[in-house]
Amino acid sequence: MLEKNIKINELEQCENIKEKIEKARKNEEDIKRTEFIECKEIQIDSYNIEFSNVIFKKCNCQNSNFGKATFSNVIFEDCDFSNCDFSESTFIKTKIKNCKFIGNNLSENVIYDTEILESNFEYANLSNAKCKNVKIKESNLKSASINQSELKQLTLTNTNFQKAQFFQTSLNKIDFTSCDISGIVVELKGLKGMIVNEYQAIELANLLGIIIK
Repeated sequence: MLEKNIKINELEQCENIKEKIEKARKNEEDIKRTEFIECKEIQIDSYNIEFSNVIFKKCNCQNSNFGKATFSNVIFEDCDFSNCDFSESTFIKTKIKNCKFIGNNLSENVIYDTEILESNFEYANLSNAKCKNVKIKESNLKSASINQSELKQLTLTNTNFQKAQFFQTSLNKIDFTSCDISGIVVELKGLKGMIVNEYQAIELANLLGIIIK
């Protein structure tokens, strides 16, 4: 996801996110070309900070504030950012791999050109989010709230959506055939154009009170 002309060995390595943020605020600058490695910090305040061409690797930053933050050309790998506030944040050309974002507030997010791989977003709140050209593979969004959201060019592979909520969200042209959608909560109008397999169709029919003989 990093820009093609930027190499990993050109990134500044850093083990303290809070210090980097304090320096960025003091100098009124963004955080760029940095690799955060094995940072174990909680309750980070990164409100309205922009991260560009950054790698978070094996970081544990639970219960932190990333509200209104911007992540552009960023990689999260083997990290735990559970119970964090990412509300009103922006993710552009971002990759999230083998990470925990459990219980996160991702409401009103803008998520474009992003990959989510083998990651856990259980109980995450993605309401009022705008997602375009997002790929989610082998991840867990069980009991996630995806209400009043715009989902365009969403590619799903082997992902768990059990008991996820999709109120006032159109699922048109989204292929769920390889995913677990048992117990999802969705309105009738939201189902229009949704792509499912025959077993999922029966599940949805039961959900809507339709009796199939």
